Amino acid sequence: MNQASLLVVDDDPTLRDVLTFDLKRKGYQVTEAENGQEALKFAKSNKVDLILSDVRMAGGDGITLLKDIKKLNARSPKVMLISGFSDITLEEAYDLGADAIFGKPFDRKELIRTVERMLKPRHEALAQKRDNQTHKIELSQPSALKFGRGGFFVALTGNFPPPGAIVGLQIQFAQATLMGQGTVRWTRPQDVLPGGCGIEIDYLEPECREGILRLTDALDSKPFIPRN
Repeated sequence: MNQASLLVVDDDPTLRDVLTFDLKRKGYQVTEAENGQEALKFAKSNKVDLILSDVRMAGGDGITLLKDIKKLNARSPKVMLISGFSDITLEEAYDLGADAIFGKPFDRKELIRTVERMLKPRHEALAQKRDNQTHKIELSQPSALKFGRGGFFVALTGNFPPPGAIVGLQIQFAQATLMGQGTVRWTRPQDVLPGGCGIEIDYLEPECREGILRLTDALDSKPFIPRN
């Protein structure tokens, strides 16, 4: 039986019940909350490993909940946002500390798979290579590279891999070489900030895994993927 504790936050009782049903079938302990204020109160006094929260809610929205949770602890609980509106960009949400973001409507099976991956120990989750890689990024000493808890921003020029693309990674930088795979979560053209991609790390080759894990685990970082 899975002992992870999950908190489902949504002012729509039907969606809340559906998510709770799916998660309980997987063996998780699930508590429900109607809004962000109720969820924050519960999280302050109870063990919660992961929060799945809607964004637009009366009585405390999901963005405010995310900010308040990450002020308490950047790493735990993990926070997954679910939204059918453009209240916040993916770039902004990952920078604020969201660990995953799903738009509505969403694939319930894919959401559950993401929850399962998020709750695995990092060394275990990052040891699973994906077979649907479509692009590759090879760089030596990139002009801008900044790590967050679960990914990084890298400055790029030219054609970016599209959001959602699975990319092979071989990036040499001052401290080490990152070799593995990632998912492009957002792209940004050159403007006030450098152009580039926000990439979630999905897999690390064995020879660099320990070093990259040490690097990212040592960061006192709220952003899951920083904006720059």
